[in-house]
Amino acid sequence: MNQNTLIAVGNVITPVQIRHTPDGTPVTTFRIACNERRRDRETNAWVDKDSFYVSVTCWRRLAENVCRSLRSGDPVMVRGRLLTRSYD
Repeated sequence: MNQNTLIAVGNVITPVQIRHTPDGTPVTTFRIACNERRRDRETNAWVDKDSFYVSVTCWRRLAENVCRSLRSGDPVMVRGRLLTRSYD
């Protein structure tokens, strides 16, 4: 079975929120922004490029630990499955 895996490095940009499913399973959600930075050789300065935004969902014990540990603005590295949705 093929699976898309994503590793994203960025900063938490939304409040980290925890909720529980009807059966009591904890779920934590937040978003991160990944900013590309490059050094401009002509000016020898760092230049910000496009940002990439990722919605993150954590389940069970990971959800509880993430909710206790992360705050908006914290740097993070996220590894997980990449899921996409289409809207009409």
